[in-house]
Amino acid sequence: MWTASSRLAELAEDAVGYPAEAFSAAEISSFLTRVYPGIEIRPHVSNERVDISATDLLVIGGPKHNELARRVMGALELPWSMAEHTITDEEGND
Repeated sequence: MWTASSRLAELAEDAVGYPAEAFSAAEISSFLTRVYPGIEIRPHVSNERVDISATDLLVIGGPKHNELARRVMGALELPWSMAEHTITDEEGND
């Protein structure tokens, strides 16, 4: 079983350009382990290969800089899209 704290420390080194995302991952992991004791959390960086059909995912960050977010959004039929940092609905409204 992976511990969130040790794996997040490793990932934080890779996330130097995106500290807000690394901080968010640490905060969410901490919260989930308090609410669901014994939960297994496996943090990944965006360019790691993750089978998006075989697991529950919480994706932090948008598709512009996050390969995993692009894959997940491409696999789902979402009623919205994201361009740059703007979420837009099907009618093009921000």
